[in-house]
Amino acid sequence: MILKTVSSATNPIYLYHICPNTTTFSRNSTYLTNLRTVLSSLSSPNAAYASLFDNATAGEENDDNRVYGLFLCRGDVSAEICRDCLAFAVNETLYRCPREKVAVIWYDECMLRYSNQSIVGQMRIRPAVFLTNKQNITENQVSRFTESLPALLIDVAVKAALSSRKFATEKANFTVFQTIYSLVQCTPDLTNQDCESCLRQAINWLPRCCDRSVGGRVIAPSCSFRYELYPFYNETIAAATMAPPPSTVAAPPLKLPSEKGKGKSSTVIVSAIAVPVSVCLLLLGAMCWLLAKRRNKLSAETEDLDEDGITSTETLQFQFSAIEAATNKFSESNKLGHGGFGEVYKVWKLWVENSPLELVDEAMRGNFQTNEVIRCIHIALLCVQDDSSERPSMDNILVMMNSFTVTLPIPKRSGFLLQNMRDSKDQSAASKSLPLSVDDSSITIVHPR
Repeated sequence: MILKTVSSATNPIYLYHICPNTTTFSRNSTYLTNLRTVLSSLSSPNAAYASLFDNATAGEENDDNRVYGLFLCRGDVSAEICRDCLAFAVNETLYRCPREKVAVIWYDECMLRYSNQSIVGQMRIRPAVFLTNKQNITENQVSRFTESLPALLIDVAVKAALSSRKFATEKANFTVFQTIYSLVQCTPDLTNQDCESCLRQAINWLPRCCDRSVGGRVIAPSCSFRYELYPFYNETIAAATMAPPPSTVAAPPLKLPSEKGKGKSSTVIVSAIAVPVSVCLLLLGAMCWLLAKRRNKLSAETEDLDEDGITSTETLQFQFSAIEAATNKFSESNKLGHGGFGEVYKVWKLWVENSPLELVDEAMRGNFQTNEVIRCIHIALLCVQDDSSERPSMDNILVMMNSFTVTLPIPKRSGFLLQNMRDSKDQSAASKSLPLSVDDSSITIVHPR
């Protein structure tokens, strides 16, 4: 069963392996022959070690004996370390999983995976393994740590999803003397949306994986993350491999009419402001609604997985029908006023009453992240500020939506929203928060020994 001898002076650090015995092959079978071909290809000198990712296939198409395989090396390791890790993994996986058709084995430096079903381009979050540092945060630091860590991981997850290698690292100051280091990675065959979705689902397991722990990681077939209070990755290589985000081209400045045409200029300016503001409001409302709907759909999909547990996500698209649904067909019951840019729906009254979540349909309660919905409402209020300089650009809105480390300005009472709305008394109400949660009934988690 051994393919070749590993000559590396230092063996890779073994983490875990999973090879369910639901599908097996016999000795001298066609499947074993194809598996040997795939493993030899992935560990050959011609494999794409420089890109830290490669895949191979062997066997006839639509044949049960066809084998699909891939490897992924950590984004901050050299091609040589990647090659040595793969050579070691190929031998050890055949030792640990001698008859199973499906297997995945993780090391600190690389991952090797193969199956009798197509796995390239397929996002898979299960089975997942939790690895936790046994040391805990001190009691007086728990609150700050549980706020800082998810924000950091979400921020670095967005960066990884947008990068070509689907890899990113980030660090943030936790205290004057402590820094949180984070590393996230997806297999590069995933789309940006699938990569971010995979990482967000993994991050949602933080309370179950690493509650109050100073370090931990979640590793899954398609993505993984790790955090520690010490530098555990090569910062020099990581910085070199992380591609910068795509640049945006600024729109040309709006030329104002001369004094001679002043009588017509006010109409032009009102129209130029009114349309983007109203569109921004409607789109942000739709984004909140679709975000909750998408989470609900993902939760439902995970209960109807096939034996291999493969699932996929949809690209988020905004259509008129979605906006119509977000405002309940532009219902009069949701209308608060009619200004220069059209009807305005609930974004300020609920905000000052400290009840922004009442904007969300009752049927969606429990199927959304509280902080994300409140952030959508917050951004929508910023879009209708009286002073145009205080309204965020679309580029800034994208940053605000994708990064929870960006501090949002406090919205001011806007004349746009209150033209035809009665002043309501400010009420103080205890803010409610929903804990980060996942559907336990549809998830099978493997804990490390």
